[in-house]
Amino acid sequence: MNTLERVIAEQQTEIDGMKIVIASQQKSLFTVFTRNTELFEKFGELLSAHVPDRTNETAWKRYQALRFECQRLMAEAGFCCRCRNFVCECEYE
Repeated sequence: MNTLERVIAEQQTEIDGMKIVIASQQKSLFTVFTRNTELFEKFGELLSAHVPDRTNETAWKRYQALRFECQRLMAEAGFCCRCRNFVCECEYE
């Protein structure tokens, strides 16, 4: 019975380790999902926004702020808007 108890203990340790990994992956997945939801909502706003002319300064500033927010969210997601790549090749040169 001693060998059986040792095998069960080893398996339980492995199961506990797998549970920790799964919990960590779920947390990461939720973080990415939340970030992408915000990104897609802002891009939805940007795509449906009317591009104002510069005579309406308030609307123009609001539109530019929306564009800046989209760029910021893309950078946070790891995408370089300048070289259009997830692996930045320009390094903002």
